[in-house]
Amino acid sequence: MRHHPRSTMARPPAATKTTTTRRPLLVLVATVLASSLLPPPSDAAAAAANPAAAFDSWIAKNQENYIVNMALYAKKAAGDGGKTLDASLSAAEEKKTTYVIDPSGKGDYATITAAIADIPNNNDRRVILDLKPGATFREKLLVNLTQPYVTFKSDPTNPATIAWNDTAATPGKDGKARRNSR
Repeated sequence: MRHHPRSTMARPPAATKTTTTRRPLLVLVATVLASSLLPPPSDAAAAAANPAAAFDSWIAKNQENYIVNMALYAKKAAGDGGKTLDASLSAAEEKKTTYVIDPSGKGDYATITAAIADIPNNNDRRVILDLKPGATFREKLLVNLTQPYVTFKSDPTNPATIAWNDTAATPGKDGKARRNSR
């Protein structure tokens, strides 16, 4: 009989009683956790018989879980079940200002871009950009992340239109095609 070269090495010390009693407990806990993730046997048989119903059931359970988690998150974030605004948004609402934007020049600004440029970085007040009803603004807009609390408002019965027609072939500042819609 041929011996493996490692067979002459010393064996590790025998496991202590604590290790041997913990191992079955760990296996038991892992088994219980794994079995709780599996559908009950009746659901498994139903799933095999009707996969579409099983999928619909899975979707419904995920939607239910999502709704419960979102409600818990909202309560945690607001601290009162979502009945009040967070402190920074409440402070911004107290200091709100409105900029009237009219392309004919009769408002505070003739373009949306000019109004956005006057919003300071790290803005701490609500800025309402009131767009002239029915006006068309042909502008490419960028509201920076450091300019929070900006609201675009217009008359819902005759709303303003904001349009821009960039395509992937539109040249960028360097004169080359952008290759994306940024």
